[in-house]
Amino acid sequence: MNRAEVEALGRATDVFDHRYASPSDSASDSGHGGAAVAPASGAPAAAAPAAGAAVTAAAIARGYYPPLPLAPGLRADPGRDADAAAEPERAAGATEPAPAAGTLPPELETLLWGWDILDVLAAHGIEEVETRDFDGGPREALILMLSLEGRAGQYSLEERRRIVELFDRTEVEIDEEVNVLVSAGKPFAPAIRRYAALPQPLRTMVDQEILDVKTAERWSEYP
Repeated sequence: MNRAEVEALGRATDVFDHRYASPSDSASDSGHGGAAVAPASGAPAAAAPAAGAAVTAAAIARGYYPPLPLAPGLRADPGRDADAAAEPERAAGATEPAPAAGTLPPELETLLWGWDILDVLAAHGIEEVETRDFDGGPREALILMLSLEGRAGQYSLEERRRIVELFDRTEVEIDEEVNVLVSAGKPFAPAIRRYAALPQPLRTMVDQEILDVKTAERWSEYP
């Protein structure tokens, strides 16, 4: 898919810290969850990274990264005029079909994971992005997002805050499966909601481990 089309989408799912800082990365850069990688459309052939090796920004630029999941209906369908195809039904008085059970909310009608990979490709001037169509509902979309990121127990407070906010906005329950994917099984949402309710200066101090949440809450009571 054309990279510019993906870049134009909303970034509500861009909740993870970006770990590929610049085009000129080194072999020490972090990988992305150890997922299988595939060459992007039009990318030059290159040797696949060794098993267990970090997927670096340079490897991403050569086309080695998991195909990025896109919400349904975002991929163009060349050669098919949707309006023309629907015209016979309209002429027959057909009504619009009811939304499917798996219809995604607006926040998830976008790239579901891989914004940092997309930014690396943009920095290298690569125009085509390897994508795959996602088929599922809101819960499946968010579970896929966390599974591909693959950093259970390693998320920062701000990442966890953004994850909780996205689950809340899309009305998806944070249950045991989500706890496993985010915090290696420990319930995390109640503490993160307390953290998120703090004023920004106190949140920063908690994030920097200067204060704990309980102390920050006491400080927030003072004018």
